[in-house]
Amino acid sequence: MFTTHPSSMRGSVQNLRSLMWLCWTELRLGLARGLQTLAALQWVLSFFFLGPLCHLLVLKVLCSWLWPLAIAYYCWWFLDWKTPYQGGRKVIWIREWTMWRYFCDYFPAKLVKTTELSPNKNYLFGYHPHGLMSIGAFCHFATEGSGFSLTFPGLHAHLATLYFNFYMPLYRDYLMAGGVCPASRSAMGPLLSHPGGGNVVAIVIGGAAEALACHPGATSLYLNQRRGFVRLALEHGADLVPVYSFGENDTYKQHTFPDGSWVRRVQEWCRQTLSFSPCALRGSWGILPFRTPIHTVVGAPIPVPLAPDPPAELVERIHERYTAALVHLFDTHKCSFGLRDTDKLHLL
Repeated sequence: MFTTHPSSMRGSVQNLRSLMWLCWTELRLGLARGLQTLAALQWVLSFFFLGPLCHLLVLKVLCSWLWPLAIAYYCWWFLDWKTPYQGGRKVIWIREWTMWRYFCDYFPAKLVKTTELSPNKNYLFGYHPHGLMSIGAFCHFATEGSGFSLTFPGLHAHLATLYFNFYMPLYRDYLMAGGVCPASRSAMGPLLSHPGGGNVVAIVIGGAAEALACHPGATSLYLNQRRGFVRLALEHGADLVPVYSFGENDTYKQHTFPDGSWVRRVQEWCRQTLSFSPCALRGSWGILPFRTPIHTVVGAPIPVPLAPDPPAELVERIHERYTAALVHLFDTHKCSFGLRDTDKLHLL
């Protein structure tokens, strides 16, 4: 989760009327365009506020004459605590909401398949780059807005996100309904070792460090020191698939604070302690993302053997193969999606 700079957040809240006027203006340009803007607005507001609002709602009910409902939910939540770590509870009709199609069309966000993936295997998708809000990852792997199930028949997508999102009542159920799971080994393991295959777990490799470094046109990835996802794939024998999302870094602009400044120190503390960092972002009309195309290219799978306790040499060898495949994927498709032939992928 990422937030705007405090001053810009206050301005965004104060300008909610302006955002609604923007939606009305978009509707006048065409029903589809207006619905796209409304879908994008609800997603951004949900991204920032839905989790805390769900928490406050349950507390509000707890303090009202409806308190037995809140008590019943908390009891059920206690009994259901392990569900996100046991495969989750996906609800297909929520993933197929028409709203998600309009959200994907807002940019538009397109899923590009380069090869067939067998539904008899499990896959770990490495998503790059992180961007500020990983919009492409949500569009493709937490909804059916871009038609994942049609593009990869027989495969069921899951998106890994920060585990503390599942500590918020109601919000956890909303996330699970879309196939979202905690980004922890205990949660992703059962999905990646599903008998008979058919599962895809998408994980955004670069994390908060990559988010702090992103800006429009950036092609830098934090990958050289990342080994955990390779080890996870080996432990469960899940094939690795590199995924690069052209346009992800262009959805927002970010103000970068200089090293050593107090704001930068706060960002780094949050990154190291909480695994996320507040960012000063700016989009269209403040908080809406820019209407910039997002083309998410799914590469060929890298076969991974089952190694419950993989040696460091094997982890390194698979990591090198993954890195080479990712660079090849980027170089093959960069000119097709707005980059120059001279642009290179910088691995940090």
